Amino acid sequence: MARFNLINTPKRAILRWRHDRLMRRHAGEMLRPEEVDFASVRRALVILPNWRMGNLLLATPICQWLREGLQARGAKDPVIDLCSGDSFASLLIHHPHVRRHIAIPTAFHPFARRAMHRSLAAEGYDLAFLANYGGDHLGCKIAVATGARYRLGAGSGNEGPLNVIVKRPGKDDPITEQHRAVLERLGLEPDPSVDLTMVSTPEELEEARREIASWSLGEGRRPVGLFPCGHRIKQIPLGHWARIIERLRQDFPDLEPVVFHAPADRGKIEVLQRTLGTRPVRAVSAPLRRFCALVECMEAIISCDAGPLHLARAKRRPLVSLFTKPNHDKFAPTGPGRICLFDPAGPSPQEVSSALRRVRTEVPEP
Repeated sequence: MARFNLINTPKRAILRWRHDRLMRRHAGEMLRPEEVDFASVRRALVILPNWRMGNLLLATPICQWLREGLQARGAKDPVIDLCSGDSFASLLIHHPHVRRHIAIPTAFHPFARRAMHRSLAAEGYDLAFLANYGGDHLGCKIAVATGARYRLGAGSGNEGPLNVIVKRPGKDDPITEQHRAVLERLGLEPDPSVDLTMVSTPEELEEARREIASWSLGEGRRPVGLFPCGHRIKQIPLGHWARIIERLRQDFPDLEPVVFHAPADRGKIEVLQRTLGTRPVRAVSAPLRRFCALVECMEAIISCDAGPLHLARAKRRPLVSLFTKPNHDKFAPTGPGRICLFDPAGPSPQEVSSALRRVRTEVPEP
């Protein structure tokens, strides 16, 4: 812990200095939300400097809210682009409210940064919306680089680079509710029924169904997807997952557990298979777009707190989320067909089995 602080304390100090300098250089006249001429906006950019799957999916409602809000305020056919990390950009292909994704390079070399800034300036954005609300140096710098006359966001820490600021929402509120509250305070009246969105093509879904058919699960048996490999501080022990799988096999003879994993998690899956002994579970690793289509074809999803949890939400699948950290009120999907179980040691197999039985009888929201 001491070594961690030794590295991160000066890093945070440098970021604070950079942000203060950015505010001094670009501080100008502030506008109130009611002074923004939304009807004149033709091109808008949503900025989310983040490289995680879940956070990208959690930002998808912003794009729909922003586009529909601009249209309601008189804008003619506004286009919305989204700027975020490049790791999961393919999730936004075919998104009905995102024209294109602009990638922030993972290796953020100064030359690549300047090239991206020049490209953004050439796009001619009228509005830049920053979806991070805590004094975000990188996001503010991207917003300034666009040259947009309206740079919107929340939190006094962003005042200066952003010229339209509203009150930051409660940091412990659900993430999508935070985004909705900011847009509401900007006067865009977002629809609270809007949820996460990820679109797979009919061809991708057909390919996924063929792959599932090749698994030979047995007559009448349907796959239930499991995601055991989350971040190390959110992960449930693999031995506990093995007990969950055994209980599901016992309670649901019509279902076959299927474990999804990233290529980097292959070693963890081998440990899980050894724990299961003579009845190993089917383990699947697939490219991102095919993985998304496979998720849509699952009977239900059981996931720890990880990106695939939010993908299952975007795909409207019956969902049981397993949390070991007390942040489930902020991140766990809620509503019909969704149940969150919280236990620092991991929810028991009996709880998981009972929750799965319940979500299968409920219809997820469309």
